[in-house]
Amino acid sequence: MSHSHPRNSPRLLLALCLLMCAFTGCGDDPEPQSTNANPPVEPEKMQTEGGKSNAQVTTDSQGRKTIDGIPYDVFFDDPLAVAQQQGTITPTAPTQPPTVANNDDTPPETPEPEPKPAEPKAAQVAWEELIPMEELDNEIKSIRNFLTPTLQTVGAYNREYKKIPMQGNTMAALAQIALNHPGEALWKDQAAALRDISYNLANSADAPGRAGYDAASLQFENLLQIFNGSEPTLEEEPDPNLDFSEKADRGPLMRRMEEAFNWLSSNTPTPSAFVDVKEKAKHETIVLGALTKVTGDKSYLFADEPDYQGHVKDMMAAITQMRKAIDDEDHDSFREGVSTLTKKCAECHTDYR
Repeated sequence: MSHSHPRNSPRLLLALCLLMCAFTGCGDDPEPQSTNANPPVEPEKMQTEGGKSNAQVTTDSQGRKTIDGIPYDVFFDDPLAVAQQQGTITPTAPTQPPTVANNDDTPPETPEPEPKPAEPKAAQVAWEELIPMEELDNEIKSIRNFLTPTLQTVGAYNREYKKIPMQGNTMAALAQIALNHPGEALWKDQAAALRDISYNLANSADAPGRAGYDAASLQFENLLQIFNGSEPTLEEEPDPNLDFSEKADRGPLMRRMEEAFNWLSSNTPTPSAFVDVKEKAKHETIVLGALTKVTGDKSYLFADEPDYQGHVKDMMAAITQMRKAIDDEDHDSFREGVSTLTKKCAECHTDYR
């Protein structure tokens, strides 16, 4: 008995075969056609596993290809290869912009740090307030008056030579102060030379006898040349920018400070006595204050420590009180300053002597 089929069954069967061939790799992929508008070409025959088929490949005037009316775009050119590429796609991180290489061999400049302000030195102190040039020059004259008879003979030298280091170092410190002092003195243009020669004189008087006397006398002759307005004999050009510690030993300076303090303590017991020695008391107090400031210069050993500077500050406060009391003829305030200074000196010696 014969069965009837829809008239389009052969066409559907052909489409299914074509799909199976596409996924099993049979048949040749048709060459892609140019997208240029070309006239229609002759229909192409598609092969199946069984040989020739009746499927026709046609291209319309717009370059679109169909297979038996089915658009060609629905078929993969290589379905197996496409199938192997399927899977989960992991998104990649955004591409960073390429780093531009610096072809300049010059290293990048590093900003220079802000310069720190220079720490003030004792040489930058307002010396005219601590020791007026008149008082400084008077102390220089006093030292010269001591040295002149002391260095006349070996015998005189032997009696006083132990005081020469104190006097020589004091003159050296005062000459260094003069280099930074606005006041004037006849010898000021030779202050640096006076400092160096005074220091050499202090170091030459290290023992009694002819050798020490001759060495000290030679240096004293150079000092006299300065005071007489002549050029001294120097081994090298003096440097005016030295620290106090380089040309003035602290120990002899403290002996001069002790001498001034002892005089002030002994010669001002009563208000009347205080008034009688007012000018001498003022000079000794001024010298004491100037040398206290010098020995507080941070170039000396331990002088940069906060405790040391604290002692210097307290001593200077007491000396300032004493100077004001002298001007006011206030004996009680003066003696109070002396008492405070005694205490502060003892504390400093306990910590640093």
